[in-house]
Amino acid sequence: MATVLTDERWRWARGPVVSAGLYQGETYDARLAVSGDKAPLPVLAAVEKALADLPAHDR
Repeated sequence: MATVLTDERWRWARGPVVSAGLYQGETYDARLAVSGDKAPLPVLAAVEKALADLPAHDR
């Protein structure tokens, strides 16, 4: 596990690569590609959204 230090300028967005493997190749979902209306979120906002989307028993 690695720790990456950031500040409020870092951005995060879920990408269109759903999975990748040495033998199975890459699974790409073009519906998830970032467009102009889906700007990357600040890192903290992305983490907060991911936590909010978890079922209550997983928090």
